[in-house]
Amino acid sequence: MLNAIKISKKYTPAFIVEKYFNGSLFRASVVGKRHVFVCQKERANVVGDGCSTIEKLIKMKNRHANRGDTDQINTTLHKIPINDVLIDNLKKQGLSLQSILPKNKKIYLQNKFVLSHGCDIINCNEIVHIKNKSLFLKVANILQSDLIGIDFICPDISKSYEEQETAILETNSLPYIDMHQYPSHGDPEPVAEIVWDMVLNKLAVNNE
Repeated sequence: MLNAIKISKKYTPAFIVEKYFNGSLFRASVVGKRHVFVCQKERANVVGDGCSTIEKLIKMKNRHANRGDTDQINTTLHKIPINDVLIDNLKKQGLSLQSILPKNKKIYLQNKFVLSHGCDIINCNEIVHIKNKSLFLKVANILQSDLIGIDFICPDISKSYEEQETAILETNSLPYIDMHQYPSHGDPEPVAEIVWDMVLNKLAVNNE
């Protein structure tokens, strides 16, 4: 690392040193400094059934009623686009659109955790460790925000952040709460309803 810093200084006096964290990407949304909702964002993927081609698996997954087109605005989940990036990723794995995956084998198709690239959104609110929820509440209270999204990375959300290497990647004061409302896996959470109730309560207090 020290050698890399010396090289960087030859080009610019300012630079950023980042640390790599291994794990899955989660979004925790805290509403009213009381309610915590957590989901996992997973890159576009398919799971083999032992007989279907990857292309067919993608098309079957894209038939889900909640998956809109790549450029569609009024949707949370999007269809997986078959593009050059996807085909290149398959080649790197020694695969093509006509390859047949073994049963239960999962492969990832896109590089980025972007919803329009066909991400899966997995509701994991029921398995989040209580200390992780406490951490998210603490962040919301420190920032004094009634609505905040926290991007969190860890190997296992069901274990306390004290027992594993974790990181808060960023916080967002205008979080995309639809991910909790319309997951691809798991039950939907009534986040919008809770946010709306909070707004109405604040309006009522201000009008008194």
